[in-house]
Amino acid sequence: MSFNHERGHTAIRFEAAGVSGAPAIDGYLLRLSVAYQVPSWRDEFGDAPRSFHNFQARAELGPGRSPLGRTVAEVPLIITPHDHAQNGALMFELLLPASTVEKIETHRAGGDLEIFMRLAGERNGGTYPESEDVLFRIGQSQWVTVLEQMGFGAYLLCEIPVELGDDEGLKDVWAGISRAQELLHSGHYRNAVVECRNALETTLKRFDADRAVKSAADKGRGKSAERRSMSKRERVLSLVDAATQVMHLAAHPDINNDFVDFSRREALLILSVTATAISEFAERNRYESANQGARVDAEN
Repeated sequence: MSFNHERGHTAIRFEAAGVSGAPAIDGYLLRLSVAYQVPSWRDEFGDAPRSFHNFQARAELGPGRSPLGRTVAEVPLIITPHDHAQNGALMFELLLPASTVEKIETHRAGGDLEIFMRLAGERNGGTYPESEDVLFRIGQSQWVTVLEQMGFGAYLLCEIPVELGDDEGLKDVWAGISRAQELLHSGHYRNAVVECRNALETTLKRFDADRAVKSAADKGRGKSAERRSMSKRERVLSLVDAATQVMHLAAHPDINNDFVDFSRREALLILSVTATAISEFAERNRYESANQGARVDAEN
């Protein structure tokens, strides 16, 4: 992958150097570093080519080459071949909305990733050298690191804030949610659901909510008049029960004694419901504890 002089000699060689991520105010930054090497220019090549500048790139998601966006080099740089070799790197940044990162994850399906950079630059004098592809092969573990650098998951998938407060008893719950997120990124969807199940069961026991969930579920399965009389709280609890029924299949075989696979979308659904439910239980417990403390103070 190189830009060539008019006489066919290589002027600049390019190759993928690294990939990283960073959070942004309205999405995520994907940083792609392209290394360049400028060979020494020998007299027998003829006149040295003019300087190259205005480097830009079109990023595409492989193998179908779906466009991700266009970007220019982060730092303006002029590269001029000389009688000595030169080395350096060009940094390109792409601002990706959350929806795009989600689509990348769906495309990746827990595996590796390929990103093509269609690189171009302007030569002094107004002519443009032929565009060249730089291929980034990003392994699973490396991409998970990029997602962590982006902060993808600080808000769980659907921008659900997980606010567990300072309850020491919920530390294991948060650890379970974090493991589920990691397993989701690595494509282990059934194991992610298992972690959600464990985290939710721990939360229900912590707040002694098992009976309330079961009662709401039973009411939801009752006669029409009984279902219509359900409060919003009861309907939310019945949703939690439905989620636990789905999660059960991740940890136990079905009626045919087979373990059921989960898709990424199904794991996303379970993780979203689990995170919301746990956060809601924690918030409700803080609210009730505060009110109880206020009543005790009033009585005293």
